[in-house]
Amino acid sequence: MMTAKNSPRRGLKTWIRALGVLAMFAGADVALAQSAGRPDQVLWRNRKGAFSTLTGEVIENNLTRTVVLGSNGKEVAKDAGEIERVT
Repeated sequence: MMTAKNSPRRGLKTWIRALGVLAMFAGADVALAQSAGRPDQVLWRNRKGAFSTLTGEVIENNLTRTVVLGSNGKEVAKDAGEIERVT
């Protein structure tokens, strides 16, 4: 006889809760990296092939472009093909 304690739905609920806790901790790593007080650094390659570094807060990073808000308050946008690394 099935009871509430050994039902299959109870096991599913436990797994869902565990996944929620893991997702919460995964998001905490990102928040800790940003709250460390260190600005982001974006390494990008210009048209001549030389590397340059943008320093500031990355406010957008997707498959088409990366936007960095510099310490002077100016937004700098770069195409995704120019970006080498974001740290």
